[in-house]
Amino acid sequence: MTSTPALRRTLPALCIAGGFLLAACSGSVSVGDTANVDSGEVEAQAAAQLAEQVGAEELPTIDCTDDLEAKVGATLTCELTAGADPAVYAVEIEVTSIDEETDEVLFDIQVSDEPLGE
Repeated sequence: MTSTPALRRTLPALCIAGGFLLAACSGSVSVGDTANVDSGEVEAQAAAQLAEQVGAEELPTIDCTDDLEAKVGATLTCELTAGADPAVYAVEIEVTSIDEETDEVLFDIQVSDEPLGE
């Protein structure tokens, strides 16, 4: 079982180890006929994908203040916290493609290597 502090340390470590970014970490949601992906759906999908990436049982908390525009290249910056650790990391979400047949929006998730404010 991975502890919360280990999750916090592992996420940034993955971002900087050998120049590796969490570009391989991605998510997708179906938007139907709307022009945006609801921020709650982005938060849930990003948290699940990041936890899976590092093998954590506990999901980090992702907070997105806006919806994600369903347009290739659109970006949204959110904030990540893990457990009781007060450190907050920026999380960049970028739409990489949209499946026109299913209205599924695919996006990459990247966590900053330093906490905000440092």
